[in-house]
Amino acid sequence: MAMRKIKELLRFGSVGLLATATHALTYLALLAVTVPHIANLLGFCLALVFSYWGHSRFTFTNHKADTWEERRRRLSFLAVALLGLALNTGFVHLTTLVLRLPDWSPVILIACVTPALTYILLKLWVFRPRSIVR
Repeated sequence: MAMRKIKELLRFGSVGLLATATHALTYLALLAVTVPHIANLLGFCLALVFSYWGHSRFTFTNHKADTWEERRRRLSFLAVALLGLALNTGFVHLTTLVLRLPDWSPVILIACVTPALTYILLKLWVFRPRSIVR
């Protein structure tokens, strides 16, 4: 049981690291052509697609793909994603506008805080085992 949880956490970390890198690198690259809030939104959207695909196919594989359950999972994932977007947008606003730190500074919070919260919500709500759903 403990080994299974460790493997799941490693899979989450792998997918999450790639999604976070996608978000961060897209954000940093877009800073050359747009404002931080737009760069954050576009980076987040790109990472979101990768994240859903990776977590649903690789990290949390204990679910069956019947129509109702998959629809519930997608809507729940979207809710978690929107919470993550709001949190990341808050980080961008706080660091770049309120604290007047460099435009790259929110990446630190985006890469550390949001993934931890996302893991908890994905594990306990979005990809929970089907037997708990009913």
